[in-house]
Amino acid sequence: MKKLAILFMALILCLTIISCASSSIQTTTTTTSTTVTSEWTSENNSIINQFNLVSIWGTSSSDVYAVGNAGTILHYDCNAWSNMTSGTKNYLNAVWGSSSSDVFAVGLGGGKILHYDGNAWSNMPTGTSSTFYAVWGSSSSDVYATETPSGIMHYNHCCPR
Repeated sequence: MKKLAILFMALILCLTIISCASSSIQTTTTTTSTTVTSEWTSENNSIINQFNLVSIWGTSSSDVYAVGNAGTILHYDCNAWSNMTSGTKNYLNAVWGSSSSDVFAVGLGGGKILHYDGNAWSNMPTGTSSTFYAVWGSSSSDVYATETPSGIMHYNHCCPR
């Protein structure tokens, strides 16, 4: 029992020494901060202000597409926004593409999915009159669009199911 008491006292002494030693150690941390500034600027102009735009996508800062009401599709080429002919008056809700010559836009009513091949927009048959709200893909041949009343359409150009 006496040996146990001595061992216990030695343990307490060791813990006290370690505790005191660690509290006397000074730690210096040097923090370097980098200030990053970003600035949002308005792109409003006479073309943009005519439309209610709801979705935007691009391949680069010189190849940007925006869609919105009345079949609106605008394109930005790093210098100016221009109106593109969509061939529809339907409200377009979303735009996505895999390249500047493979862009999809989806919208309200009539199962509206449009495709841009780098030259012109054309209507893609969907076999539905649903409204589409979003579009995304992993490639030009693997594209998904959400539709109401709660479904998903899949465009699988290379490998039909």
